[in-house]
Amino acid sequence: MGLLMLVLYTGMRMLINGASVWGALIAGVFYAGWMTWWLMRRRRRDGRAVGVEADQLPGLERRMRHGEVPTDPREREVMRGLARRRLGQMNRRPAVWAFAAMALVVAVLTVLMAVAGDVTQALVTGIGGTAFLVWMYAMRRRNLARLTRAESRLTAGERGAPRSGQGRFAA
Repeated sequence: MGLLMLVLYTGMRMLINGASVWGALIAGVFYAGWMTWWLMRRRRRDGRAVGVEADQLPGLERRMRHGEVPTDPREREVMRGLARRRLGQMNRRPAVWAFAAMALVVAVLTVLMAVAGDVTQALVTGIGGTAFLVWMYAMRRRNLARLTRAESRLTAGERGAPRSGQGRFAA
């Protein structure tokens, strides 16, 4: 993940700012290091919250994304806790207001660019920003539905109710 961030940040910085390769690379190393630290910190917190080691979380999240229901009661409990934690994180009020703030930024930038006389850039910013917001909203809804389905299937399986879909979350 850190390497991906390094390449993307360095490339974007060179593309947008026209920065030198070395300057962009140095800034990219710092950014990638900081983001890697932040992601590892989040992973450790989530691992402690659900009761597993941090290195086990990617496997659990992958299994949850693919809809695999574990048969082991301990894994089932951990996965249910992880699904509930992710749902709680996604449903916090600041996360919901972030969409409104991003939409406001896109609208203000579009208007400012149009007023400044750069209609082409205003259109690109408005259309690109709107497409990005729609994509982010669709991904949020998809992830909320997936996590809700996973949590309900894991809870239903715990109560002994029959599971449809042959051990898969997908209905």
